[in-house]
Amino acid sequence: MSGIKRTKADADFSLMIRERARWRCQRCGAVHVQGDRGLDCAHMYARRCAVCTAKRPRGVPAKEHVCTRLDPDNAIALCVGCHFEMDTHPDLKRDLWRSIIGDERFEALSAKAHGKRDR
Repeated sequence: MSGIKRTKADADFSLMIRERARWRCQRCGAVHVQGDRGLDCAHMYARRCAVCTAKRPRGVPAKEHVCTRLDPDNAIALCVGCHFEMDTHPDLKRDLWRSIIGDERFEALSAKAHGKRDR
């Protein structure tokens, strides 16, 4: 998991994304049984967020905390193979996301992800 602390909220969010996709890869269409570890919750933008993974750092008011970690538009269900493929081809990944959530929501997600960072 690359050193990112996984919380209960992360586990619940991952389950919600895979259930939303009805346990089907949103790229290749491969069907998985519920609980199958072959279907990932993939993120368009990195889910690393100091506020979500630890106590809120000093100087970061809760009302100013904006991140994409648990944003449903930032996550889709991908099988392990498609997840790897998308993470190694950023242009294809961006095009896939746009095709799933639409241009307007993608632009809003991108603005949120590239706005004020909480690092």
